[in-house]
Amino acid sequence: MPPLANAETPPRVAEGSPPEPFVRRSDFDQFRDALHSFQEGSWSEDRWTTFRLRFGGIYAQKQAGMYMVRTKIPGGRLSFRQARAIAAANRKFCGGDILITTRQELQLYFVPLDATEGLLDALNQGGVTTRETAGNTFRNTVGCSLAGICPHERVDAGKVAEQLAGMWFRHPLVQHMPRKFKTTISGCAHDCGFASIDDLGFIAIVRDGQPGFKVLAGGGLGSQPRSGVVIKDFVREDEMAAVQEALARVHHRFSDRKKKMASRLKFLIKRFGEEKFVELFEQEFERLRALPRRQWRPLRWRTPDAGDGPPSLPGGRIDQQDGGVAVVVRPPLGLLDSDRFEKLTDIAEGAAAQEFRLTRDQNIIAVGLPPGNAADSFVKQVRELAFVVAERPRGLDDLVSCMGTSTCPIGITNSHAFAAELLADADELADLPAIRVRVSGCPNSCGQHHVGDIGFHGLAKKINGRPAPHYQIHLGGNGRRPGELGFAGPVIPAPHAKTALKLVFKEYGATRRAGESMRQWVQRLGGERIEALLEPVTSGVDRQAADLFVDWGQSEEFSPPLSGLGECAHPVVLGEYLADLARVERFDIDRLLDLGSRDLALRAAGRSILWACRRLLLVAGIEVMADHDEALIPGVRAHYRGDKKLIIALHAVLEATAKAHAGAGIILLNLALDAWIEESDAAVERRLLITVPPMPGIDETAEPIDQAGPGEELARRLQDRHGHLDARQLLAAMIRDEFPGRVAVSSSFGIEAAVLLALVAEIDPATPVIFLDTGLLFEETLAYRDILQSHLGLKDIRTVSPDPSALEAFDPERILSLTATDNCCRLRKMQPLVKALRGFDAWITGRKRFHGGERSRLAVFEFVDGRIKINPLAAWSPARIEAIFRELKLPRHPLAEKGYTSVGCAPCTSLAGLGEDVRAGRWAGREKTECGIHN
Repeated sequence: MPPLANAETPPRVAEGSPPEPFVRRSDFDQFRDALHSFQEGSWSEDRWTTFRLRFGGIYAQKQAGMYMVRTKIPGGRLSFRQARAIAAANRKFCGGDILITTRQELQLYFVPLDATEGLLDALNQGGVTTRETAGNTFRNTVGCSLAGICPHERVDAGKVAEQLAGMWFRHPLVQHMPRKFKTTISGCAHDCGFASIDDLGFIAIVRDGQPGFKVLAGGGLGSQPRSGVVIKDFVREDEMAAVQEALARVHHRFSDRKKKMASRLKFLIKRFGEEKFVELFEQEFERLRALPRRQWRPLRWRTPDAGDGPPSLPGGRIDQQDGGVAVVVRPPLGLLDSDRFEKLTDIAEGAAAQEFRLTRDQNIIAVGLPPGNAADSFVKQVRELAFVVAERPRGLDDLVSCMGTSTCPIGITNSHAFAAELLADADELADLPAIRVRVSGCPNSCGQHHVGDIGFHGLAKKINGRPAPHYQIHLGGNGRRPGELGFAGPVIPAPHAKTALKLVFKEYGATRRAGESMRQWVQRLGGERIEALLEPVTSGVDRQAADLFVDWGQSEEFSPPLSGLGECAHPVVLGEYLADLARVERFDIDRLLDLGSRDLALRAAGRSILWACRRLLLVAGIEVMADHDEALIPGVRAHYRGDKKLIIALHAVLEATAKAHAGAGIILLNLALDAWIEESDAAVERRLLITVPPMPGIDETAEPIDQAGPGEELARRLQDRHGHLDARQLLAAMIRDEFPGRVAVSSSFGIEAAVLLALVAEIDPATPVIFLDTGLLFEETLAYRDILQSHLGLKDIRTVSPDPSALEAFDPERILSLTATDNCCRLRKMQPLVKALRGFDAWITGRKRFHGGERSRLAVFEFVDGRIKINPLAAWSPARIEAIFRELKLPRHPLAEKGYTSVGCAPCTSLAGLGEDVRAGRWAGREKTECGIHN
């Protein structure tokens, strides 16, 4: 049996233990086993997605079947060995260039799923990990690009980044947090690491002669940007890990796991206010600061050299604090092909450089070059590779962009193509003062548009009723100063965004005062003058021009993405975080005992038992409220009574707990608790391998487009295009034109089912029809399915049933429909439907508004769970249904003659009363009105 995704053995946290190595062979072995489990069908797609993100840094691209893989490079410190491994692996397994990201990482593109195993193996052998670069983990820790060489630093921020990353790598506390968590380090008060724009930022300072760090938290960009707030004026270097742990625990305790787009740390500040947020942190920090944790290696502190500040990036040559030379190399928009990357590495190593540094502005720095001829020779050879090494910063030298729709499935505009167009005109602006330009293809700010002197983010907006690509311009941003995010300016049609940049840039160059920054200039001019400056590219554009509907780098008409929800916001499957928390409490026992806190250690043991119980019940489809812990252990006994190994382990740990409370030693309790956690993981694995688990809902999407998500925009576009058609015409358009081969019909073969099926059969009788045989249907319904199949000539009825092993595990006595109807529907309908709909982009239902309840406001087109749902009969009346029955002489459901107006599973269906809604006989006497597949 392959290992669990979260069942690895996390490192012990005894005081004095070293930080974790970033590459371990066991990581690759676990990834390989998980990949094979998914390919063989024993892992669900949702489970695999959660795992590949966290464990492999693997994201799905816009291109079907292709993936992007992200590497973890703390502080951006890249050895020549690692550089060669990445270049060679990219050449062998990938189909694109390598991107330097704004978080000092490298990303590899166009990787087929089958190639991920070989790719990760090659990277690991070269000393490169991809683990915890995606998903809801502690992401890559970033720092100043010139860390260790800057004359103005107090401490090497890169070494701090490496240590902090190693403190928490593979730790269960940070594997499945409510949302991702980003940390940055700045080596001095100039804050080149941008401490205020991440979840957590440390800035090196000296207070009363003692070196340490000022701490900011709760920053972030994206659709709701905010600067971090100061949560500690000063902490010692050996307290930094405690700060991270305290914030991680606050995150676990208070952040919303269901609303992924509102579960970053910054939303806790919005929810509680700054004062309360700091108070929550302080309480946790004081509780944790004395607990043992991994060993901290003391840092080397220095007195900064005198001067105005750090060297300007992206400059060319930089004099290091130790007398060496660093050279900033600028690949165009951060892209490196394998051949030139290898040659650059050879040149750097041949010139006696020490290593590379990846920067947050997508450049690469060779550090440690000897001064004089060696540095001169390096620059000459690098320029021969067609990389830029600037003599001085000028014009558009500092241009950063994400990949946008060129690869990103949630990108709205092709930001990369737009940035390339800007770069092509760089010479026109070369004599103007250097500014920072940042471009993102959506509001998520992977291009950090909020902190550029000029920033752009892509969005969709309608022109004459048609969606068109646009950019909103942002002016005067600065990541080094809290509270100085860019001012949001006008929204500009994408084809005119380049002109907008030139208008602003040239006006700034012509009218700025001596030493005046872009932000100061914008504040002096004011919003009205900025809008007037940009009027030619906003209200002054020809709204009939055809090019308004074509994005940069594209030839076809613009279409926004189906979903604005990124994979990094993918829900964690079946509460894997609960298993993590069980382990965290287990480790806390040892830490608390080291401090002599036996009572607190016993409480931690009790919580560990209950966290595991809570996950076991969640897997069984039972979600116990947070304040009902007393129901957890009886619930496990009831729902897992057939799992003898689990019940024995539960009995043993409870007995050991009772003895420990009575005064016995805790060693036996720890052994029993370890066995309990291991066996609960095994019990979960046994269930996950036989059923697709229920998924928590996603309540929000990313930044709205015209007050709705991109999926809703697609539904609106379909409504605009086809909403006026009658049902026959609409079905023909969906089956033949909009979703050929990618649409299915779901049918219960109920009282009214024949009408929709007959209309579909007229168009294409081979259209897939999904029929959920729950095992509890009326015999008459099964017979009716066969009658309609023959009568209508339906060629592809796909009867889907619950997994027999799952039924035996969850409902062995067939009473779930009477005791827990929601769980019964999830097991017998929702889970099988999830499997059946894989591979389809749309599905057709027979729901109608006259059914009442939630259906009374039914739309013809909906966007639900990543698919378009089509309801062609939404507006039909009972009389119209009856007319089609008679016109086409359709067979009637046998139960219709007995007075049934709606039919589902036999235990939950009864006759509706006179004058009641047609569905009144479904779950009669209960609040439930829908099975769950439509809501």
